[in-house]
Amino acid sequence: MTQRHVIKTLNKYPIHSLPIPIHAIEEIIADNGYSLSCCDGICKPCIYQFELILPKFKTTSDCRYALAHELGHISVHGREKSTIDTISKHEAIADAFALYFTMPPYLFEKDIKRMNEWDLAEKYGMPVEQVINRMKLCDHYQYQ
Repeated sequence: MTQRHVIKTLNKYPIHSLPIPIHAIEEIIADNGYSLSCCDGICKPCIYQFELILPKFKTTSDCRYALAHELGHISVHGREKSTIDTISKHEAIADAFALYFTMPPYLFEKDIKRMNEWDLAEKYGMPVEQVINRMKLCDHYQYQ
């Protein structure tokens, strides 16, 4: 289900370069009716009403992942979260969205056959930890 949301988003907003530009993710978030602002006093992004409030990130890869994660909340859950679902389920779905969005299906699956996690992290502009998490979402990948 999450992968379908990503494919739908990537089809609606075709992005032709890797790593996915941060400004492209910000534009998609804005197109969904959210404003973005920075706040020095927080350590994690949060959504309040129609505003995505962001901390200062140490790296662009951390920023890219966090924005994609928040876009996952916006794209999958919309403005209303179900009271039936747990917070951890919402977070897992947003994490999966961010992993598929920043390391698109089919392209990433092709790349893991010929590249190591460090090269993948550089190509996709993601932290190595998230590349490994994305590898775990591949059917044929067996994490060791």
